[in-house]
Amino acid sequence: MSLVKEIPVLVVSRQLEISDKRLWRFINYLKVMLAVVFKKALLKPIGKAHTTLERPAERSQSLVERAT
Repeated sequence: MSLVKEIPVLVVSRQLEISDKRLWRFINYLKVMLAVVFKKALLKPIGKAHTTLERPAERSQSLVERAT
């Protein structure tokens, strides 16, 4: 990516021996991924998520009770 900032995409693609279309696709993919990550970083969590990490003892205890 740092090459593309300084040198035209066509020149970089020739240096990397790939097509410029493929390099453009990769650049656009990175832009979209960065935008998604940035938007997720701006979101604040609302409420509390229930995961298995919050209550592992309860889940394992119920599995033991079912097995016996």
